[in-house]
Amino acid sequence: MGPHPTIRSLIVIVLAATISRAAVLRSSDTVDHIVDGAAAGDHSPTIKELIADFDGEHPIRLHSIANATLEQIVAFINENAVPDAKRAVEWVRTKLRSMDLAAQCDLVAAASYLRMDLFLMAIASRKRTWSSISVMGERLPADAYRFMVYNVPGMTILERFADTEDKKTVIKLIRALLLRGGNATLVSNARWGDARNVVHWAVVNREKVVLRLLLDAPGINVNEPDDEGGTPLHVAVQLRYEDEVRLLLDAPGINVNEPDGRGRTPLHVAVLLGHDKEVRLLLKSSGVNVNARDDFLKTPLHVAVFQAIGEVHGQTMKRLLKHPDVDVNTYDHDMKTPLHEAVFLGNPAILRLLLKHPKINVNVRGHNDKTPLHWAAFYAQKPVVFELLLNTTGIDVYAKDDGQWTALHWAMRRGDAHVVSLLMKHASPTMRLSFMRRFEPSPEDSKNSFSGSLRRTFESARRKLGFPARSVSWPLASRRTQRFNSSTDLSRSSRRTGVSAPQNVFARPGDNSTSIVLSGAPTRSFGWPSLWNRFTCKF
Repeated sequence: MGPHPTIRSLIVIVLAATISRAAVLRSSDTVDHIVDGAAAGDHSPTIKELIADFDGEHPIRLHSIANATLEQIVAFINENAVPDAKRAVEWVRTKLRSMDLAAQCDLVAAASYLRMDLFLMAIASRKRTWSSISVMGERLPADAYRFMVYNVPGMTILERFADTEDKKTVIKLIRALLLRGGNATLVSNARWGDARNVVHWAVVNREKVVLRLLLDAPGINVNEPDDEGGTPLHVAVQLRYEDEVRLLLDAPGINVNEPDGRGRTPLHVAVLLGHDKEVRLLLKSSGVNVNARDDFLKTPLHVAVFQAIGEVHGQTMKRLLKHPDVDVNTYDHDMKTPLHEAVFLGNPAILRLLLKHPKINVNVRGHNDKTPLHWAAFYAQKPVVFELLLNTTGIDVYAKDDGQWTALHWAMRRGDAHVVSLLMKHASPTMRLSFMRRFEPSPEDSKNSFSGSLRRTFESARRKLGFPARSVSWPLASRRTQRFNSSTDLSRSSRRTGVSAPQNVFARPGDNSTSIVLSGAPTRSFGWPSLWNRFTCKF
């Protein structure tokens, strides 16, 4: 057991008497503390007045301050004998780190009673949320709480930038809400220069202390758009402010899928700009719609394919494709899927990523019923694009567009012998035979540059594949159309070649009949007089 409280007080008083300029402060629960009298007077006008009346025989009684609180106050005075704002802030940051809010409120109330402004400023400098400040308002005397509100870090920062009457009005509104409570909707609607509200301003200027304060305000609209329709999250993503993005994603009421003036979500913007870290944060956020559409019905995956330049965009593509909800076969307003877009751009790296996805439809139909293979042939893409498509499981090389054209039709139209050879290599023997019969040399080819070009393209492709020249000789007919039974004629050639009769895979566009036309007037003109007129095989 320790000494009796009376004896302990006498010991403290004797020690204080032997120490020059010392004073004894007694808590409400009768615990005495020795403090440097001069330093105490410098920090607290109240203590200075009490010391002046101190007779040296009795301790100075502080009836409203408990021992635990007085112990912190005495430690602050003794360890900061010379008042210094920077040291005071650092001391508070270190000592009060583990102190709960109730204990901090007791400390603020005691410091306010003792008029320890430096100590109060140091305590007020700690970063706080709106809700924690509101709780302090329920525990503190009115004067102490007003001091805290006026000196909370977020408010002091705003005051430094309040260079217009409108901004000063916003500050008054925020203070009034902190002091008396209420809804912060008016703060969301109030302008803070540059056509943005104060939340937008905090994001743009990276004032995270202000942002933390405002995001916790009851009724604040964190999704409020600026004049261009962009929310604070759009702005943070656009500026690549990762910390601000994290704060906004954790804010109550955040809509991660809010569209801007062009219908773009923050994910669209992050993908468009290649901000991979922001893409990662957005994809991990709760409720994100990875298939959200902008005004052109493009999803973030469409945008990623179109913007896929360099390693960063490639990484973004991988993140999108790994998301469990991503739709790899969705259409934009032009009836293009991401795969159509990748084929159109001729980007092999992105094409590989898409084709590896387990849900990819390599034969998906786009505008005019064209598959990605049609697009590759139509836009005369590089051979590597064809190789990737043709080596994909399930590829349909016989697919026809709305004009009944296959990819090989378009490849022949473009005159790319290498691509024709690739397509012929993946064709069935039936298909090869049909083309061998179709492109018979004719003297008229020399008169028709387009027909001759087609012939040369096919001959070049045939030689690349090492196929022998056609051994079946069909005499050219007159200008009069000759029609005859295809099954009878083709069965004869089947017996000679050992190949079964071909199916209707290279029909003349727009015609589904089963006959072979060797010459005659065209039934549908494409501006190529000798192509479909003279050598159209229809099965």
